[in-house]
Amino acid sequence: MPSTPDPRQRLAEQMEARRLELGLRWQDVAEAAGVSLKTLHSARTGKDVAPLTRRSIAEGLQWTPDSVDRILAGADPLASAEPATGPHRLPHLYDPALEPFLEEVRNELAEAMRAYGPGFTGDQAFPRDGLEAEAWDTLRLTPDESMRQIAWLRLIAAERDQRQSGSGRETGLWRT
Repeated sequence: MPSTPDPRQRLAEQMEARRLELGLRWQDVAEAAGVSLKTLHSARTGKDVAPLTRRSIAEGLQWTPDSVDRILAGADPLASAEPATGPHRLPHLYDPALEPFLEEVRNELAEAMRAYGPGFTGDQAFPRDGLEAEAWDTLRLTPDESMRQIAWLRLIAAERDQRQSGSGRETGLWRT
């Protein structure tokens, strides 16, 4: 990103670029950082925020904790090696049976992005399933975590359908 002389303006530009790169809404960033939208807006518009708040914002943008200070000092932010964590984060669960559902969700999200742009809603991406739309719009998860949650919902539904119909062997969570 080209250097901007005003450090506050540069911070705003870097924050916006990172938010878009991660596919997050400002609400998502605020929740991941554990700050209010008003506080996040204050930081973006050049108002002074406390050092602890700067660290939280950096972590919400999946940067190292010192990245906001680095930007204000004229350096570049550093991506965090670890995704954001906290009580609202899901553990990283892996089940090979999840992969086809995860691929489906990724494809549907890509189609929604093409059709509606970066601010698309869950209802636009997942019009046939209110639970999936809600998982995308209201859970306090990153886009990757939301995709995994929706894929889990689909895996669970597929396994329930298999049990009810008695067809085929079950895969995933409830192996017999």
